[in-house]
Amino acid sequence: MFQETSDSFFENIHTRLSSFKCQVAFIDGMHLFECALRDFINLTKISSDKALFLFHDPIPWTFKMATRDNSKLAPNEAWTGDIWKLVHIFIEAGLKDSISLLSSAPSGLLAVLNPGKEKVIELEKNYDEICARWIDVNFNETNLLDFYETGVFVKPEVFLRSLEKLSFAKKVLNKSKSWVSQ
Repeated sequence: MFQETSDSFFENIHTRLSSFKCQVAFIDGMHLFECALRDFINLTKISSDKALFLFHDPIPWTFKMATRDNSKLAPNEAWTGDIWKLVHIFIEAGLKDSISLLSSAPSGLLAVLNPGKEKVIELEKNYDEICARWIDVNFNETNLLDFYETGVFVKPEVFLRSLEKLSFAKKVLNKSKSWVSQ
């Protein structure tokens, strides 16, 4: 456990873990697409070629909760921030075949499986341009329609079954789903 910002970790500590190869990463924090994108880019540098990245909160259920500025929300009001933008960013980067938007409650998970290092290198190279393009895009009716027309929504149980085909998620005594409902 490292109690510091992601940026500090990747700048200072991760170099001491040179033999570490991440296979599963859960990215949850800040609720801002550029922070999650930067974490993803940095995590791929220390990940195996066959890695799974999960992003929390990519599916807002109101326009208000998709704001970048949570000070506009009442205390304890749901907030997903603008993580939803990553779906479009990854599709534009040629990662559509690597992403699945899991409709798990309450605000979904975005799964990126085996993204391909060359595409992530392009994301890093274009990071500033991507941020400039998306920073002021708001979740509205047009973007909501575009979001649901991406064709990447997958039921969580279907996605889990697809993982059973991979070596790090093989069935063990046909109990692959038993842990999901616990």
